[in-house]
Amino acid sequence: MKLFTPGSGLLASGALAFATCTLLLFAATIGTYPPPTCDESIYASSAVALLEHGNFGVTLFPAGDPFLRDKNMVQFGRAYIATLAVVLRVGGIAWLSARAHAMLGWLLAAGLAAWLGVQLHGRWAGFAVALLFASNTKAFLTAHLARPESWTAASILLAACAVLWLLRARAPHAAGLWLAGALAAWPADFHGLALVFTLGFGVAVTVEVGLRRRAWRSAIIYAGGLASGLAMWGWLHWPGSDPRFMQQLTAFNYTPAAAGGAIAASIANLSSLAAWGRSVFWTSAGPISLVEAALAVIGLAWAWRSGSAAQRVLATTAVIAMLVYGLAVSQRLVQYGVLWSPFWYLLGVGALVDAANSVGVRFPVEQRVIAGTTLVVTLLLAQLFAAVWLSYRYRGGNYRELESKLRALVPAGARVLADPVWWWALRDGRTFLSEEYFIVTLQTQHAAVRDFLGTDSQLQTTPALVRTLELLRPDYVALDNALACQDGPGEQARALLELVRARCRPAGTIAGAWLGDTGKSISQLAQQTTVYACSG
Repeated sequence: MKLFTPGSGLLASGALAFATCTLLLFAATIGTYPPPTCDESIYASSAVALLEHGNFGVTLFPAGDPFLRDKNMVQFGRAYIATLAVVLRVGGIAWLSARAHAMLGWLLAAGLAAWLGVQLHGRWAGFAVALLFASNTKAFLTAHLARPESWTAASILLAACAVLWLLRARAPHAAGLWLAGALAAWPADFHGLALVFTLGFGVAVTVEVGLRRRAWRSAIIYAGGLASGLAMWGWLHWPGSDPRFMQQLTAFNYTPAAAGGAIAASIANLSSLAAWGRSVFWTSAGPISLVEAALAVIGLAWAWRSGSAAQRVLATTAVIAMLVYGLAVSQRLVQYGVLWSPFWYLLGVGALVDAANSVGVRFPVEQRVIAGTTLVVTLLLAQLFAAVWLSYRYRGGNYRELESKLRALVPAGARVLADPVWWWALRDGRTFLSEEYFIVTLQTQHAAVRDFLGTDSQLQTTPALVRTLELLRPDYVALDNALACQDGPGEQARALLELVRARCRPAGTIAGAWLGDTGKSISQLAQQTTVYACSG
């Protein structure tokens, strides 16, 4: 007997109403929550490079970028950039078009989570999984950002669907097994972080199909497909023997490995995993995020005790991916947590359904239906409330209005140095020079980079800073309290500000994008931006 047995269509109506409310909230907040980020501009500029130049470069970096990013950004997923380029081609090269692309990935991920949930736990439990995942605050945030995480989550779930087929097929065809393995490698072409899930799927399928079932033919063919997918991924991203390939990969990845070697770096990475987990399951949305954590713990404990091969594979994949992420990756972003969220909801809801069915003889079906429905509805409403609260608290101003004001201060044909977030406003008819490009140029052209990154340097007087500005020759410079995507205010921003003030004249100021002091503490768009004219 299933926990979420439908009554007279009331549950279907409720699920549809909740999904509609979530979509309406998304549509109402897509232009304000959160304000534009640097990464969104960088990813979108690569999609524009594909549309306009036929390569996977980053147009924020003019021709001649020392790391070859103007021609081949090897860190970016080809599949993600290609799908983003299609949406920008249809909807126009605009900030909202890029965010609409993220929304499509969010909806696809929710649909795949629903399919898996239906296959594993039944129709209504599957819908509960999809709604819980889609309204999760991390998923809601990720769907608002023109970043690859929502599409990466969808591709990981597609690989999970292929594994479920493999586990249930009586005599799987070799081509199907090979394709299932290749799909496990495909998510890495949306985001390189997904390689940890590729390894997770490989280990989980080997253990379940090879060791437990002794179906080594299936396990070997699956592994062959996985290896072929990884080889194709590597071939697509490897530009040749140019040593700048490795420079590009490591340019901004300062890890403890430099001081203590790979082992010390892995230990340091693993120790930071707890702080990341606290951000994912508490700081990101307060107590409501603990629901996902509780479902994860309950689901993992149940999965390995149950007799379900599918549950064991999902649990093993998620845990292996988490361990590898903790050991090998130093970057900790809250939105990365959304890649694991579907696994926690699938396992947690499955555990609750199994628990309810195991005590079925003690309680009537009607009571179990009411209890299960009440629990899910309560969780969904709590998550929806959290999404409303976060999108209001961290909302931004009218970005279109800010764009218009900035374009009025920077005439067409000018070379302008500014934060990457202003790329959307200044890309047409102007030569846009990202502040990140300014940093890269300084790093690669001058030996004073250590002074630039040091805490005691006096950059106001360093010739390197002056020469770098002269090398870029901007006609206009737009400055706020931060430099590029770095937190501010900092020494780098202050040093550049003093230099620009000494060599240029103010042309105008626009107000910040955030409303309230909370936003001002976490975004460079929070403060006012002053445009300086450096020529004419």
